[in-house]
Amino acid sequence: MDIRGLQATWDALGSDDPLGVILGYPERRNDWDADEFFRTGEAEIDATLARAERFGVPERRERALDFGCGVGRLTQAMGRHFERVDGVDIAPSMIAAAEHLNRHGERCRYHLNDSDSLAFLESESFDFVYSALVLQHMAPELARR
Repeated sequence: MDIRGLQATWDALGSDDPLGVILGYPERRNDWDADEFFRTGEAEIDATLARAERFGVPERRERALDFGCGVGRLTQAMGRHFERVDGVDIAPSMIAAAEHLNRHGERCRYHLNDSDSLAFLESESFDFVYSALVLQHMAPELARR
């Protein structure tokens, strides 16, 4: 599937059930309470950062990137640990939902990226980059880019 097809698919899914399509789809279709949904992200990021700290990373907690942020489940969780978090997603519907559900104001910023490049982000500007449940949804050649 090319980038446009991928975008159309995820935009449609995000328009229909933006929380359910991220976790538990289709078993929990249209069945998520937002607080419960975002708590799952907090638990995931807290555990990930606890493991990472054993290896001395990240060295700083200024800026983080959530690649494939969807509605911001992990972006907002990282907002509890970093001064600024940028969430990037391919689906306009997901970015719109993330902005609507954002609980951290300017600390969490969301970006629509409809290309196969992250060139719009400054190189080496992140202390921590996280991506979960994203790369397996795209063709290997897109994931490598």
